[in-house]
Amino acid sequence: VLVGAGGAARAALVGLRDAGAASIVVAARRPAQAAVLTEALGGTPRALEGLSLEGATLVVQATSATLDASAGAELAAALRLEATAPEATVVDLVYAPRRTAVLAAAEAVGRRTVDGVGMLLHQGALALEAWTGQPAPLEAMRAALEASLGHSG
Repeated sequence: VLVGAGGAARAALVGLRDAGAASIVVAARRPAQAAVLTEALGGTPRALEGLSLEGATLVVQATSATLDASAGAELAAALRLEATAPEATVVDLVYAPRRTAVLAAAEAVGRRTVDGVGMLLHQGALALEAWTGQPAPLEAMRAALEASLGHSG
C-alpha cells in the first residue's frame, strides 16, 4: 500500500512496480489524484478515508503529513497499522523527523520500520553520479548526511 499521490509517491510506485510487486494500492486523500497516478503507472487507486490495510505486507508513507507532528499523528491513527500482516514493513519517506508518527505507530504494533534517510542518500548519490560520471562515495555521504541531520550512524 502506497500512501500519497504526489512526486515521492510517483517515484515509489515506479520502484515498487519495477521491483515486481504483485499488487499495489495507491491511497490518497484525493482519490482522483491517485487515479491519475495509477492510470499512468499501474496500481489500484483508493481513498485514504476508510482504507483497509488488512494483510498488507508493505506500507509506504509518501506524503508530507508526517513532517508535522499533529498531521502525522492523525495520519498514523487513520492508517490502523495493527491490521497489517505481522511481518509487514512500514516505510516513511520523510527523513526529518527520523521517527515519524507513522513509524512510531508501526513500532508500537511490532512492525518493522524504515525511515527516509536511505532514499535521500541514494537520491543524492544518483545525482552526483549523473553530474560527475564518477561513483558516489556512499559511506562518506551517509556520514555527512547523518551528521547534518543530527543522527548517529
